[in-house]
Amino acid sequence: MKKIAKFLSIAILVLSTACSSSDDNNDQSQISSENSFTVTVDGVNYTFDTFFAFKTHDNYEVLGSNSNQENFYLRFNQNGVLDHANFYSTDFSLDLDFLSSFYNAKSMFTLSDLTFDSSQNIVNASFNGTLFEDDIDVTNSTTVEVQNGSFNLTYIVNEVDVNLDEHIDAAINGELYETVKHGRSGGAAGGTIYQLFGVSDNNIVISIDVDSNTVQEGTFNFASDDVVNRVSVETVNPFSITNDFEILSVTGTVTIDSIIDGAAFDLFQGSFSATATSEAGEVYVIENGIFNLSL
Repeated sequence: MKKIAKFLSIAILVLSTACSSSDDNNDQSQISSENSFTVTVDGVNYTFDTFFAFKTHDNYEVLGSNSNQENFYLRFNQNGVLDHANFYSTDFSLDLDFLSSFYNAKSMFTLSDLTFDSSQNIVNASFNGTLFEDDIDVTNSTTVEVQNGSFNLTYIVNEVDVNLDEHIDAAINGELYETVKHGRSGGAAGGTIYQLFGVSDNNIVISIDVDSNTVQEGTFNFASDDVVNRVSVETVNPFSITNDFEILSVTGTVTIDSIIDGAAFDLFQGSFSATATSEAGEVYVIENGIFNLSL
């Protein structure tokens, strides 16, 4: 995960010259159009002079870099749901690479005061929290503390096919749930059953479970012991060594509206509703679920 984040950020850095500091101002705007990015990490102040900001669908990526090859990168959606934050160096002789927790990121890292000016394509926010050398094994990881982070950047809009916008969105106990990380598990040893999952910045992971050989469009009612054509829900506690994952008992309905065949992967689009119950009896009512996921 760390290597993926690092190499993604390096690719972003190559593009960052397109968003270097600008002196353009619009007196009618409530947000300054002057690019800026600063942060304090373990008491050391960092000011960046090369910038990148990019919008793809409803997701934003921002990057600040300086001549010392120090970089700070964040990816989040329009509602402030954090994918990840990354403080790192592109001088790989230095041991500098820290990430927000892969799971339940918002319990350890805060993105606040998120503001947009769509007329000028400007995004503005503050941030602080803890970053980890190991974003999965956070209990044993070396950490750094991030304080007084802020950015004000002009972003470029990336026009991409809407079908490539992977997501799982729902309301869980009346609160909005949006995923920002996506992937798949399963299919080992020639198997055909896959869990197409999404991760938000809280402790809940949702997947749509399908058999790639038999999956078809339609509406399916599922019980807790069904294997495919169902929704699975897990809760994650990254600080627990003995009970870090709990698979919940889930019943509900999933509808696969369309399967779009592609050269590299197929897309599955649909909707769902479900009720998930933990071993302790905590109930999660999931409503108005929609998904667009790849296999």
